[in-house]
Parts: sequence; structure tokens; C-alpha cells
Amino acid sequence: MLTICKILAAVLNWMILALGCFELGLWFLSFWNLKKLKPRFDQLNREIRSVSGAQRTGNFGVRDRVILLREKDWEEYTAFRKDYQKHIGSYDTFTSLIQIFTLLGILGTVAGLYIALHATMETGESLSYAGIGFALSSTVYGIIGAVVFKALDIFTTAPIVGYIDDGIDLFEKDYGVLNDEARRSAPADDGEGAP
Repeated sequence: MLTICKILAAVLNWMILALGCFELGLWFLSFWNLKKLKPRFDQLNREIRSVSGAQRTGNFGVRDRVILLREKDWEEYTAFRKDYQKHIGSYDTFTSLIQIFTLLGILGTVAGLYIALHATMETGESLSYAGIGFALSSTVYGIIGAVVFKALDIFTTAPIVGYIDDGIDLFEKDYGVLNDEARRSAPADDGEGAP
């Protein structure tokens, strides 16, 4: 166990710093891609709303708006959803890795304290400070990494993701867009009432 702790003492702080650089790159990639998708979604939603608003002046029902959306804009909407799903993967990885910083900091703390206690037991002194420096530095690096990247998420990327997710939900609700399975299983509406 002592060997593992000493190996951690030699590499863990560098691992935290390397992970921080990787995480910064993921944040930038996520923010850049999501920032480009937001105006694209706004434009798509604006175009659909204007067509749907024109439809409301006639005698068209919700089903007619779904058909119009499918014929005219469904391909654009589907392309947007595919791009969004592709780019949301890097964001999900970014948010998942934030938790790793705290765990690595705690691991460093425990490994450093183990080294310190083992050295104290070997020398017989009241307290040995071997390992304490490593324990504190890894804790600081881990907590700083977690706080910085969580703040970046809260103030930059999470609002964009929330905006797009809420917009997609409202978009699908407003225009009666059904997923493929529901569309296939939905009974055909021929304009006549139920028998």
C-alpha cells in the first residue's frame, strides 16, 4: 500500500494538472459548438413560427401544421437535432469529468496522510510531515479544478444547453411534432369525426 501511495505522490498532482488542461479544451469545444447551435435553433424556430402563424389564419388544425412541418422543415429540424446530439457528447464528458477533480484531490489527501502516518510509525516521532505537503497540494489542486470548471459550466455552457433543451421541448409541443414511433403508430386522421 505504501508503494502505491508513493507512486501517487509522484504523479497525482501532474495528473490533476493534465486533466485540467484536457478539461479546459473540452469546455472550449463544448462552448464553441453550443454557441454556434443556439442562433441556428433560433432561426429554425423563427421560420417555423412564421409559417405556423400564417397557417393559423386559415382553417388548419394541429395535424395540418405537423404535415407542413414534416414536408417543409422536418429535414432541417432533424439535421439540427443530429448536430446537437453530436455536440452534446463533448459537453456531457466535460460535466462528468468535473467530479473527477474532487475525487482525485481526496485520493491525494488519503495517500499523503497514509505516507505521513507510515513515516511516523517507522521513526517513532509524534508526527512526521512526510506526505502532508502532498496531501494538501493534491486537495487544493483537485478542489480548485472542480470549482473553476463547475463555475465555467454554470455561467457559460449550462445556460445554452438549458435554452436549447427547453426550446426543443416547446418546439415539439407547439407544433405537435411526434417522434418516429409515435408517428407510425398514430391513427390516420382523414378529417372525419370518430365513427
